[in-house]
Amino acid sequence: MHIPDTLIIVGRPYKITQVQTIVEYVEDSDSCEQEWLEGYVDPYTAEIRLATHGRDSTRILQTLLHEVMHAVSYELQLAMNDADAEVHADIDRLAVALAAVLVTNGLVG
Repeated sequence: MHIPDTLIIVGRPYKITQVQTIVEYVEDSDSCEQEWLEGYVDPYTAEIRLATHGRDSTRILQTLLHEVMHAVSYELQLAMNDADAEVHADIDRLAVALAAVLVTNGLVG
């Protein structure tokens, strides 16, 4: 699967960076834990990072679409940017469904 270096999202260029792994440190009052991510979007720097090493192209596409939806939500100031786990799960389900539509209909390989 070809991943472009840049995507224009709601008129703003987002840099796409492919990395082997993405680690986020989650802190609470008692501890700090590592969380392994498949993708990450930073709307302030307009960058999407994708962990592509060892992952199949369909899952990479799903992750890219997931992060694009977060970027669109941020750019349009939608409520989908809520950190709520249920909202995040909804975005993930939408990304999986959209990827299936694109692959099934031959729009991406």
